[in-house]
Amino acid sequence: MANAYGSYTQVGSGFNSASNASFTLVGTIDLTASPPHELFLIASAKVGTGGATEYVNIWVSGSLDGTTYSDAPSSTTKLNARFVGAINTQTSATQAIMAPTAVSPLFGGALPRYLKVYAENATGYALSAADNWVYYQTETFG
Repeated sequence: MANAYGSYTQVGSGFNSASNASFTLVGTIDLTASPPHELFLIASAKVGTGGATEYVNIWVSGSLDGTTYSDAPSSTTKLNARFVGAINTQTSATQAIMAPTAVSPLFGGALPRYLKVYAENATGYALSAADNWVYYQTETFG
């Protein structure tokens, strides 16, 4: 049987205009209605004026009950969340897109019921007012 894929869904409303050295909660993903085997994240970032080649990091924290999550990433608690990947940003006003990344390996091969997705702006500049987003897609066994 073939695997089935869910719809391509945006997480929250993105992280446009995020300031440098900030951690932004992009949104929450609730997997309780139809638990998937896998969840893939893809993200985009674009540096605003004065951009440089640096990084926007994508992080997730998990929860079993939708209330208690592993610590949100910050300058002191990054290791309590799970690192998904980095978007290598380009020069000013150029959109960069991270490769689709499987999330279950970050949690030992099984997904928690709830996820929060965060973006860390480590570019040295504020991000542009557009094109800073995270989408996900689920996969279930067919």
